[in-house]
Amino acid sequence: MKNKAAKPHPEREAVLSPREAALQLRISFPTIKQWIYAHKIRSVKTPGGHHRIPQSEVDRLLYRTRARTAPERQDIIRQVSGRN
Repeated sequence: MKNKAAKPHPEREAVLSPREAALQLRISFPTIKQWIYAHKIRSVKTPGGHHRIPQSEVDRLLYRTRARTAPERQDIIRQVSGRN
């Protein structure tokens, strides 16, 4: 019997509200909404039409914006942000 891939099932992956994701990314709520609408960050919609952001997306952006010092991280995040 073959083992299935160790990928988490999309429906079982931890998801965050846009506000929770914005807090983890240290950006504003309006910025994360802009990123969702501009498809800069992947989100899924609940049956009620609310956006939820997979933890893997937040981790991807945190990894991309990781730098050696806090000021370097802030500079990188400012470059990515839609509101400078």
